[in-house]
Amino acid sequence: MEFTEEVDTVKSWIKDLSVILKLELNLDSEGICSFQIGEDTVIILEVSHDFPMLHIYSPLVPFPKDDVDGSVLLMAKALELNAFQTLTRGGAIAAIPGEGMLIFCYTTPIEGGSSELLSKILGSFYETVVEIKEILLESSDLSARGNERSIADEPKKRPLGMIKV
Repeated sequence: MEFTEEVDTVKSWIKDLSVILKLELNLDSEGICSFQIGEDTVIILEVSHDFPMLHIYSPLVPFPKDDVDGSVLLMAKALELNAFQTLTRGGAIAAIPGEGMLIFCYTTPIEGGSSELLSKILGSFYETVVEIKEILLESSDLSARGNERSIADEPKKRPLGMIKV
């Protein structure tokens, strides 16, 4: 890993985060730290190998197995949610090639960051993951029954701000 100073910075943030979450968290030799919140949310922190940035991502939902139409509908819904990055609070829904799953991701510069800022970003990130996962799972369930909805039909729970504070 090239960004030694950045890795050390993120290690210190993760140490502080360990105290807050009461978990033993460490950055591995690849610059990755993952942890679970609740029953079904895994969050991964990864120091970029190319830029002094921190990638934050979480698995959302797998593509339906052996169901091309279902996968296309799921990707269409993800693209609707990505529009203007308002519902995603500045993050993005993406697919990692070969993984067969949608993820939610957000990237933030390491320079100018702090443990406190990372905690705020992660709080908002977690809320966003839960909301998006719920919408995508509901959408998958509706499309399986042939009852599709548009993003325009989504309830307006509250305005969403950007993840970065």
